[in-house]
Amino acid sequence: MDSKDDIIKEIEEGFALLVYDLPYDPRNSKLVSWYKWACSVLRFLGYPIQYSVVLLPVSKIDNAKRVIDKIVKKLEWNGLKSYTQYVDVKIIRFTPKEKEDVTMLIELFKECLRDTMEYAKKEAVKKLREGEDYGRVREYLRKILSRLRKQDALKLIQYDEELKRLYASLSTLVVGV
Repeated sequence: MDSKDDIIKEIEEGFALLVYDLPYDPRNSKLVSWYKWACSVLRFLGYPIQYSVVLLPVSKIDNAKRVIDKIVKKLEWNGLKSYTQYVDVKIIRFTPKEKEDVTMLIELFKECLRDTMEYAKKEAVKKLREGEDYGRVREYLRKILSRLRKQDALKLIQYDEELKRLYASLSTLVVGV
């Protein structure tokens, strides 16, 4: 994606809702671990808009299907094959009808990214104030920054000044300036 026009073009080409319902049993530690991992992987495919709903560009659907297969396979590899029948992931495609719809989607994506970065920054500062080891806080932030880069399918962080500043402030905390 080279410009804001490319972002708008990609949105106009269409989007998909990825809606997931995964098996969970708090008594089964292997399943709980898999569940947390699977939710994390699915949420970073695009822009999470609810706990089990992710919005992603149509161009990312093939990748989403590969990730879903990987999630099911990992469930089987963990010896939890009987739970695979309860993995329910749906991909619903849609296209914005008006320019206003495109603008609203962009604002929704920005809000998701902004909320994630503000929360990460607040948590990092809180951890540092509470005396947590800087190395651990730095690793936490590195993971967040890496996930944000993957999650930002439209590269909004590059083009939105507020998001760019928030991202820079998190990067600054990582390098310790």
